[in-house]
Amino acid sequence: MQAAWHFAGTPMSGSSRLRARRSLLVLAATLGLLGLLVGRFIRLGDLLAAFGRIAPASLVLPFLLSGAALFLSAFRWKTLLRGLGHGLPYRSCLFAVIATWPIAVLTPSRSGDALRAALVRDRVPLAAGLGSVFVEKLIDLQSLGVLLAAGAVANGRYPLAVVTLATVAVFWVGLFQAPEALRRVLSSRAGEQLHARLEATTRSLSRLRRARGPLGAVVAMSIAAWLLTAAIVHELLVAAGQDVPPSDLLLAWPAAVVASAIPLAFSGIGARDGVFLALLASIRPGIDPAATLSATLLYPLLTSWTFAVIGLPFAARAVAADPDLRRWRDGRPPRRQDQFRKRSSECPVNENHAGVPEPETGRGEDDRGLRAR
Repeated sequence: MQAAWHFAGTPMSGSSRLRARRSLLVLAATLGLLGLLVGRFIRLGDLLAAFGRIAPASLVLPFLLSGAALFLSAFRWKTLLRGLGHGLPYRSCLFAVIATWPIAVLTPSRSGDALRAALVRDRVPLAAGLGSVFVEKLIDLQSLGVLLAAGAVANGRYPLAVVTLATVAVFWVGLFQAPEALRRVLSSRAGEQLHARLEATTRSLSRLRRARGPLGAVVAMSIAAWLLTAAIVHELLVAAGQDVPPSDLLLAWPAAVVASAIPLAFSGIGARDGVFLALLASIRPGIDPAATLSATLLYPLLTSWTFAVIGLPFAARAVAADPDLRRWRDGRPPRRQDQFRKRSSECPVNENHAGVPEPETGRGEDDRGLRAR
């Protein structure tokens, strides 16, 4: 993750070089997956011809939908932080999302999203920020399950819908109804650092569960965001000459997105495309594999890489303004590491006012929690 900061152009330390080598391995895996798809199942000439048939004007609407999804994600994170008791202006949330977009794209499974917490740690305790990102991803998983169940019902695959909804229900209960039990199970053999992170995440889940209004809004925005991504894919398929009904898309796309979360490739390229192509071909045998692959390959270009380029000056500005981020970029520990660790392990919770956010007090909030210990 730290190696991704080197777009600012500083020499890399030993740890950063190790991360760079790991990135090269991921790049090799990405190219290998694409090579398997193109070399084994699709001819390169057919794929290039499919790209040539896509009119540039047909990409305008998918790009606008991608921008809407980006702005919605920033507002969702702001709402989630409010549910955890930390008021943060929308402008700050949007800046953090855009500034970390290049790193999120360059790391497998978008693990760079966690750097959002670092950018706002002066106003939101680091543990609470990290917990918010983790909870956001978990809510995304249940949203994908809901969409998959909807697609299964629309296609008459009711057993799949029942199993999916049951899984979502168990997942939901485990996260938001019994977070303490979940923490005990996960941290039974965890080290001290992992235990502290699980403790902070448990507190975040408990607080968000009591803040019913923000939780419901975050869930609704998560489903809306994934519907936007499905709409983007649908428009790209139409641009490639493939008429795929939304019901079929909802049955194949959520499963492909989940497959892309496996840290094998950048932005899920290759893994997501292969799973989506296989599932869609099983639902609609008459689709053109080359045209479908051209549409799915354009998806990360419009939704990830374009905004990663837009986010580069914001990321450079964030690094220039923050000494600790410059040290992380160079592979060095942050200054005043003891205080940093204390802040990262503390996520204050107002136990006496369920669902009522505590007033935003900046660093004093951390000090109060430490004194209480």
